[in-house]
Amino acid sequence: MIKILRETASIATMAMSIAFVSCIREEAPNTEADILTCAVEGIELAQKPVITNNEVRFYVNGWDDRSALAPTFSISEGATIEPESGSVHNFNSPKTYTVTSEDGKWTKTYTVSFTAAGAISEFRSFSFENVRYYNSDGQDFFHIFYETRDDGTTFDWASGNAGFMFTNSSAPAVDYPTAQSDEGYSGKCLKLVTRSTGPLGAMFNSPIAAGNLFLGDFQIDITNTLKSTHFGVPYTKVPKYIAGYYKYQPGPQMTDIHNNNVDGTDQFDIYAVFFEPTDALPYLDGTNVLTADNIVAVGQMDDSIKVADDQWHHFYFELKTKDGKTIDQDKLASGKYSLTIVMTSSVGGASFTGAVGSTLCVDEIQLYYVN
Repeated sequence: MIKILRETASIATMAMSIAFVSCIREEAPNTEADILTCAVEGIELAQKPVITNNEVRFYVNGWDDRSALAPTFSISEGATIEPESGSVHNFNSPKTYTVTSEDGKWTKTYTVSFTAAGAISEFRSFSFENVRYYNSDGQDFFHIFYETRDDGTTFDWASGNAGFMFTNSSAPAVDYPTAQSDEGYSGKCLKLVTRSTGPLGAMFNSPIAAGNLFLGDFQIDITNTLKSTHFGVPYTKVPKYIAGYYKYQPGPQMTDIHNNNVDGTDQFDIYAVFFEPTDALPYLDGTNVLTADNIVAVGQMDDSIKVADDQWHHFYFELKTKDGKTIDQDKLASGKYSLTIVMTSSVGGASFTGAVGSTLCVDEIQLYYVN
């Protein structure tokens, strides 16, 4: 990913150069090595597949046979993929695919898995004890939080750390907006800090990066950063309450998207949204996560109970069903609904309003649900 991010930083200059050069000489071989779309026959998908920078996830019913499946992929122009698109494999465990660019100089490895929709539904608590590093070209960059199921498989939480890496790839993992801390309520904990993105971030009107963690995935969209957050994972229960522990200290000075000082004190946010994905809205993003028409239930920590000091405090809130919304039990059992839990160190961070240094620590989250 770091290669992609470095290329993105100079995209405007590259585009001008390529446009000029292409007029005077034959176009060079393509350097991209991406999986663009995917499909599979012979098994029912609970939701649309998810393609990230290094992973392809097919969501299926947990009881379906995954021993002989042949997913197909469209890839970057001129690129090749190994194993071959459409070849049959046993997907009772994830498989690795490698895409090689047309010029042969770039490769990208994808983990392809067929995951039981709603597998996260077995979890009642999240302690943030498990992290691994995002690694590129042998270099460790930032923490990725993950949870381990009883069968040994894992699922990842998502964050905007990849966006921060674009602006400050030399930062150690503990200085990213989203990182693990040893000073938890019990053991380790999640630590979210609003960071400055420096001159490069300011150039893209992104002067800060709020620490965040959520259920979903993160795909950088430089044309509209609010759409980089893809909220939601399949969920087969009806979530009712969220509880946990937090402590919060706001940064000293609020700034806006233009890095101008503004009045006020920063505030954190913790909320959960339960929704029904549609073809038009397979996931929620920063433009609609609390307003989309396909939201079924939502819960949010009330500002009146938020405390700013260096002590741990218990929090608790209910997810309330929106007026006129009902839950189809057959769809629920088949993984047709999604849930996201979102935590951020600056409530206005998605629009780049917040205070550098605002720090939210979260630990021992409990998720209460009904069948």
